[in-house]
Amino acid sequence: MLALSSAQNAFATVELAYDSGVYGLVVNVSKYVGVLFSLPSGVSSARLVYVRWADFLPNNLLTIHITGPDHATELSGSPIALPGADPAGTGCPAGWTVCYGLDLTSYGIVVTGDFFIILSKTADSVLEDNDLSAPGRSYTGSSLLTLTSGGNLRNLLIRVDIDPIYPAGAPVGGFMEPVNKLAIAAPYLAFFGVVAAVAVVVWKKREN
Repeated sequence: MLALSSAQNAFATVELAYDSGVYGLVVNVSKYVGVLFSLPSGVSSARLVYVRWADFLPNNLLTIHITGPDHATELSGSPIALPGADPAGTGCPAGWTVCYGLDLTSYGIVVTGDFFIILSKTADSVLEDNDLSAPGRSYTGSSLLTLTSGGNLRNLLIRVDIDPIYPAGAPVGGFMEPVNKLAIAAPYLAFFGVVAAVAVVVWKKREN
């Protein structure tokens, strides 16, 4: 069976993450820290659902910037300034040891292609993982424009949940198989045959 979407269809929430899931005893003290995220293959766009992070100094005022791939152009709904301490997060790996997060659904942020989630404080303190083979997706700098991945040896502990949106007409599950039209029509033909036979019998009785 193949189910087709008649419009843009949202699938189950998907977490995007590049860190190892284990805190690596490193604290990044850059003022701006962020991660470059990419949508999964086949996803045309996505609604941002939830962002989580690990922060050593959660009482510093925090602003969350969600930008395009140039790490400078703020998307609609961004920036998000948190007035107090970082809110407690959910869904984080046990290896993070601390976890903060924010529900993004009310901000209505939709992304297409690559996008950044950047945290900024007067003195940031987002933790990094224990992986020394970082894939180059973690960025640091003194401003949005000066972010660079060159000096980052590990992955920042920042993750995001998305609600994927697939193109209209994209398969939404199941599998494809050839359709045997005769097999589908056979039950209906048999049914109409029975009805016709009963009608003939009734007609014959009335003639007699």
